[in-house]
Amino acid sequence: LKVEKETTSKPANGEAYALGETIEYKITVTNDGNLTITNIEVKDEKVNKTWTIDKLEPGESKEFTTEYVVTEADILKGSVKNEATANGDNESEDPTDPGDDEVEDPTEDPNPSLKVEKETTSTPANGKTYALDEEITYKITVTNDGNLTIKDVKVDDELTGLHETIDSLEPGDSKEFTTSYKVTEEDILAGSVKNEATADGDNDSEDPTDPGDDEVEDPTEDPNPS
Repeated sequence: LKVEKETTSKPANGEAYALGETIEYKITVTNDGNLTITNIEVKDEKVNKTWTIDKLEPGESKEFTTEYVVTEADILKGSVKNEATANGDNESEDPTDPGDDEVEDPTEDPNPSLKVEKETTSTPANGKTYALDEEITYKITVTNDGNLTIKDVKVDDELTGLHETIDSLEPGDSKEFTTSYKVTEEDILAGSVKNEATADGDNDSEDPTDPGDDEVEDPTEDPNPS
């Protein structure tokens, strides 16, 4: 038996497959001997598929198609290796010479990355500027915008005293936090309240996580010493 395996799809970026992208394959099994082969079992363990061919006469072929979705483990390895095998029975005393073939497709580089979006969710009482002792409320959104799960994510907002930990954040997932701050005399003198949130964490690659940060600035009322 002869096995030919080929990748029939192309990466979206034309170079390497991304996390969650589907790779499509064609498997061709050919009887390249001179005896009919029966009860042929075709396996592709990567996609957890098994097919059976009742019989293949000499020179005959059978095609199969299958697909595989790229995982984080593949991203960490740098490629997807996929092997197909075929074996069966024949009426001679000699065992069938089994067939196998493997293809390898590159995956994109690991990109452990976090994105932070911070926004002010309150409005000043006068509609323009915050007054002394007025409360400013914020929403912080932390998103994993990379292709690896980030663990032990530390989210910090020093001005408001927010310090939170996200145990794990998978690619594409987000987590929101709310916090608040009361305007001080120092803020009145400064003319505004600047507030930054940051996020950082660990990942399973050799590359450090690209941390995220975002800052908002809200105007305060003019000083009024009277």
